[in-house]
Amino acid sequence: MGLLDFLFDKDKSAERKLQKHEQKLTNMYVQAPERQWVVQELAQIGTTEAAAILLKRFIENNPNTTLDIEEKELVYDTLVRMSRNENADVVGEVKRFVLESDVKINWPLKVLSDILPASDYVTFLVEVLKTCDTSYQRTVEKKQELMLQAMDHKSPELAEQIGRFLDDNDETIRFLAFDAAFIQDDYDRFNEAFFARYLDEDSGRIMEKIIKALPEHRDLLVPEELAEAVDASLPDGLGLHKNGYVYRRRR
Repeated sequence: MGLLDFLFDKDKSAERKLQKHEQKLTNMYVQAPERQWVVQELAQIGTTEAAAILLKRFIENNPNTTLDIEEKELVYDTLVRMSRNENADVVGEVKRFVLESDVKINWPLKVLSDILPASDYVTFLVEVLKTCDTSYQRTVEKKQELMLQAMDHKSPELAEQIGRFLDDNDETIRFLAFDAAFIQDDYDRFNEAFFARYLDEDSGRIMEKIIKALPEHRDLLVPEELAEAVDASLPDGLGLHKNGYVYRRRR
């Protein structure tokens, strides 16, 4: 056997080993200790390919909820440790997973939030949000998780993306987008979208949220072209100030 044949067989053997590890890790009928042993083995291998396999455990749900969380925490901890290994592009693999997946991104995002500086993490959130549509989608799990993540961060670029989802087709996403919007500082990035949605919103719980929060956010200014319509639509007790913000009237 020549050197090239030897190296080829070695590569094939390593590939088969990774395939077997993937089959065990993603099979919820395999005994838990065996799956957890696979996690340790993949950590020892410590390559980008091993990290990609570990991420696939986040897709599966074990019927035993406690065990499922424990195993996902184990995978999460393992990926964070592996990110310190120069042989494994953990950040690149996690980003690829999040960008390509429509579901199950909460744990991968948790990994990234622990690995990346906060500014880089926010930049990535903006990148992912740009790939999401506001029209009807069969599943909104990905957008829902992104909106929840957005509530923990502030940036002008993030505020601009949040503004798009104030008009999302899904009521739950709009509800979360308004929560995320109120946390931002740069209201200029979405105030027009905010009040245009306010005038068109038909969800009772979203309207209740808006009406309750508006007097507390005087930097959120009504665009001049919408001022008359917004003023006419405000409930008793609220008024539109000449400077453009909504205030609570004195009784």
